[in-house]
Amino acid sequence: MLYMIFENTQIMKIPFLIFTIIILTTNLCNAQKIEAKKVFGGYKYSFNGDRLSLKELEEILEKNSESFKFFKKAKSNLILSSILNLSGGALIGIPIGQSLSGKDTNWVLAGIGTGLAITGLTIYSSANKKINKSIEIYNSEKIVALNYEFRINSTLNGLSLSVRF
Repeated sequence: MLYMIFENTQIMKIPFLIFTIIILTTNLCNAQKIEAKKVFGGYKYSFNGDRLSLKELEEILEKNSESFKFFKKAKSNLILSSILNLSGGALIGIPIGQSLSGKDTNWVLAGIGTGLAITGLTIYSSANKKINKSIEIYNSEKIVALNYEFRINSTLNGLSLSVRF
């Protein structure tokens, strides 16, 4: 009796079919995630294996209102950070240039520039955390949306496999 069941090729196809569906849905689930990878000086973002610019990341996150709120805050922080870092760098560079040219140097400007640069870097770090939080929210909702359930049912003609998304 047991030999007859395993000899039936229809029943042997079921485990292969289930395994194939699980692999395909797992790959589909992983392919929809935005990934953030820490690199020197910031983060590199990718979606479906393609590298994203901040503008492209914004277009993707726009579809999710909660994650987009975090991204908008992060973007305004990035702009403020850039302004502070640029100003701080200029205020540090002016006294260094004066010193190299032999003129009287105003080191107070360098101190102010250092303060601005440190503040800018702190805001930049905060902006990166907010971007990562928005990506985390986006990815968590994508995974929840792809819940699925497998069932093997018996019918009059044999067994059937149903997948519920």
